[in-house]
Amino acid sequence: MSIFTSYVLLGALISAILYRLYVRLKRISIAHIPGPESPSFILGIAFFLHPLVNHLPIHISTQTGNLAQLVQGQAAETEFKWQAQYGGIVRFKALFGEDRLLISDAKALQYIYQTSGYHFLKQPERREISRLTSGRGIVWADGDMHKRQRKIMLPGFSGPEARYYQPVFSACAARV
Repeated sequence: MSIFTSYVLLGALISAILYRLYVRLKRISIAHIPGPESPSFILGIAFFLHPLVNHLPIHISTQTGNLAQLVQGQAAETEFKWQAQYGGIVRFKALFGEDRLLISDAKALQYIYQTSGYHFLKQPERREISRLTSGRGIVWADGDMHKRQRKIMLPGFSGPEARYYQPVFSACAARV
């Protein structure tokens, strides 16, 4: 290997390290938020939900992250336990150690959904799933496009229109 190639590789390595350091220092950290410890960094719900998992000779709960705990047992059992132990906002680990938040605090949810909902963008994976299942509609849209679509649809849900459909709603509710 020539000296030039060595310098190029060394420069690329230093650049990659500096870039990772820059990204780590500039992003907002949620590491201070309390939550359960994850037994595994690499594995998460993607491994746990795979259909072949039941046939593997591994004990799943010790090999996966916190997401595996969420899908085991009764519905919301883990969430209620975490809420009692850590409070209304809980940090847990997803696949490859990615931090996720479980928010059950009423004031925080009101702030996210009503006060400043457009500051919290949808995850790219969620947007893609929405696009594949329902097209590029209001569920898929984000930011200004969502505001525009919502503004177009809003007159159909005002008072007189809702009263017009009240018998239909009542009939459907009576059947249930």
